[in-house]
Amino acid sequence: LNIADVFKDRVKVKNKYGKIFDLDLNNIFFILQKKCDIFYQVYEKTSDEKYKMYLIESFLEMVHNRTKKLIIDDDIGKKRRNWGLFDNKAVTIDIGRWYFDEKLQTPAGYKKEMIKATKILKKYLEDNEPEKISFLNENLDKYFEEFESHVF
Repeated sequence: LNIADVFKDRVKVKNKYGKIFDLDLNNIFFILQKKCDIFYQVYEKTSDEKYKMYLIESFLEMVHNRTKKLIIDDDIGKKRRNWGLFDNKAVTIDIGRWYFDEKLQTPAGYKKEMIKATKILKKYLEDNEPEKISFLNENLDKYFEEFESHVF
């Protein structure tokens, strides 16, 4: 939601440390999120192999679309709950540690972010479905080739 001029009263909010913030809601923008299913929960529950391949492709497409916009996700870590499925497409749920970085314009920067962002998925596949690692790697390689030839 965009900044507006409709709220008459200010709101006081206290954080867990007791610090009080006096907020003018007219000067704050809001991001609304729709509820979605957790990516890995859906992936683990499905027995349809074609759908699993589709989910891997969708995950890669999500990461690619973010990365080509020069946005780094610095909250990759080990959390498997940061991604979901909305309208049957992979989406990021937690964008709290995203930031813009022009280094992603370079093939090396793009590749580094794509590899970092798919590390958890790769580890999951290595531990649970190692036969899908080649599928993941082949698709990553396609994205790298497309990036280097500037075909999106």
